[in-house]
Amino acid sequence: MVESGSVSREVKLAAIALAWFLAWLTVQFIEKPVKSGGRKSLIAVLLLFVMFVVFDIGIAINKGFSSPRNNNPALAPIVTAIGDWEYPKYLRQHVFQGEVFNYLKGNSGQITVMMGDSHIEQYGPRVVELSHVLPDKLNTVYFSTLAACPQIPFIEYPDGASCKKHIQSTLEFIKVNKVNTVVITACWNCYFHKHAYNLHNTPFSDNYSYVKNGKREGFSDGTGKHLALQELELFLKRLSGVTKVFLMLDNPISIQQDPVTFLEGARLGTFRAKKVSQSFVIPAEQFALRNKLIGIANRSGVEIIDPDTILCALDKQTCLRMTIDSKPIYKDSNHLRPFFVREYADYLDKALLAR
Repeated sequence: MVESGSVSREVKLAAIALAWFLAWLTVQFIEKPVKSGGRKSLIAVLLLFVMFVVFDIGIAINKGFSSPRNNNPALAPIVTAIGDWEYPKYLRQHVFQGEVFNYLKGNSGQITVMMGDSHIEQYGPRVVELSHVLPDKLNTVYFSTLAACPQIPFIEYPDGASCKKHIQSTLEFIKVNKVNTVVITACWNCYFHKHAYNLHNTPFSDNYSYVKNGKREGFSDGTGKHLALQELELFLKRLSGVTKVFLMLDNPISIQQDPVTFLEGARLGTFRAKKVSQSFVIPAEQFALRNKLIGIANRSGVEIIDPDTILCALDKQTCLRMTIDSKPIYKDSNHLRPFFVREYADYLDKALLAR
């Protein structure tokens, strides 16, 4: 443990259950054998000795004579950041055509659909925050999401069938429920950049293809990517004829903003916090993709939501990875943390609040 504070209700219940289980093991394998076996006095003395040793260790730790290996205060914000994720906390579920929509009911009488992958799920905490501070202006917000599914028709990947069904069901949901606003985003930098890698250390986009009229074009050589972006433009044009549409640009992705890389040392030794700058230079190809998406939005007649207005100094092509007080803003290489979304992602509010 590197950070003080209270634990969650779930952890407390798990600790109680573990205590009961350990007590049962003690009765079965220590107390009963001692009572029924010989040499009771010797065993009792040994147990008493162990109790005193444990007691002495506890006193030593409490008085500060002994401390954990990793007790540097600088580690706490980094360790807390790693894997920090809340979605779909505080949201309810609605099933439509076999697809699960996580939602939060607002009081404005309007509906917003957030359509995407985990890069739109990360904004769940902002919706929850607005339900507390502006409940009467907040739309009812539905998250229609599927991991690793770019929100573009005719894209196939290892689980492409479910992605196709997801998009079709979402479009039907929008039509049936007369949705007022749709926000579309995805990890565009993952799907359209060769430097984005999956867990098997192969380019993420190599798994994707654009398939239309029986012809398949892979993303790996660039042809499929080009056709996919053209399809995104057509998709946005069609959808904007039905409802108000926002295209949200992607946040930066980079191993340099992963809080794991802010640590150095060995797991069995001592960890230290590296000296890390607040911002860093983003690869030029991410800014090039950003400009392509802006062009697509303009030609499609849809509005843009731009996280980079908060995250980046666009003239310098640098982006934040920490707050001014050295608090990491990402949980990994490409997902924003809940605290940052809650406090700073007001660029999304124009799609969440009643117009």
